[in-house]
Amino acid sequence: MDTFSKTITTVSSSDRENPFIRKIPMSETFPATLGARASSFLVDYILVLLILMVSISVASIFKSAAPGLAGWIVTLGYLAALAFVVWNWGWMCVREGHTIGQRLVGLKIVRADGAALDYRTILLRHLIGYPLSAICAGLGFLWMVIDGKQRGWHDKLAGTIVVKG
Repeated sequence: MDTFSKTITTVSSSDRENPFIRKIPMSETFPATLGARASSFLVDYILVLLILMVSISVASIFKSAAPGLAGWIVTLGYLAALAFVVWNWGWMCVREGHTIGQRLVGLKIVRADGAALDYRTILLRHLIGYPLSAICAGLGFLWMVIDGKQRGWHDKLAGTIVVKG
């Protein structure tokens, strides 16, 4: 693997707005591999499923005695899972630069222009970029294999890169 140059190439202000042209001002960092990124996503996904599993298991205990309560428990489980997703993929990404899974694997999301992550970037990456990457039979995610900086379509769209560290 090669390291990124410590020098930042200057681009015009109009080019800075285009995430496909941005230069990545990183020093001594390496892009995360597809395997590491898939592992971190799997950890995050398992945590969401764990919340749902616990709520459904508790609801099944009350199902015969209090079906109304069981329904509320399942609904609360789905709401808790949704709250966790918003917290983990939204707030944690903006505040810390990673999800829980990325933290455990040792990855971090950074903006390609070196600026701090914001909610607009994260929403663009996760709510538009992920579905776009998945809609074409996962080609947007597999794009990381042939991209020099290991960026998927969601990364290119949002102007981010996932790095080790």
